[in-house]
Amino acid sequence: MKVTIVVPCYNSGKYLAQCMASVLNQDYPNYEVLACDNESTDGTYEYLLQLEKENENLTVVQLPNIYPNGYGEAQEYVIENTTSDYITFVASDDYIDTKYISNCMRIFAHNPDKIKCIQSGFYGVHGIRVTNYQQHSYKNIEEFKELCLVRSPVNTPTVV
Repeated sequence: MKVTIVVPCYNSGKYLAQCMASVLNQDYPNYEVLACDNESTDGTYEYLLQLEKENENLTVVQLPNIYPNGYGEAQEYVIENTTSDYITFVASDDYIDTKYISNCMRIFAHNPDKIKCIQSGFYGVHGIRVTNYQQHSYKNIEEFKELCLVRSPVNTPTVV
């Protein structure tokens, strides 16, 4: 199963190196990273383009900043453009463990016929664990996509 890690970015230069290192160094073999820049003015986009040259599993897109301080642009883009089986969002000022995707996929393997969203613990830039494990289940992908267009159906963007 293929996984897309989406990193929405807006003026993220201060935190981006740590975030991108964590998403680009996953131990899961079949994943890609999609960095969506929302018209940053601090060099974020240029930094991402340089990383894209060095990492074949990274794609960088620049999207118009329609929803300031939100993930709406990235969410709409990835739902329309991905061919992955699973999608997760990681905020550009967060970072994840190298086993994040493989751990999520192990959970999915136990019940592959059910759509699930998993909110694992994630780490802020100071390394402090800020959430506990939570799980949300949906009847099917259509229900999940419908909820994505209305509101966030999960508690945090750091969700598969």
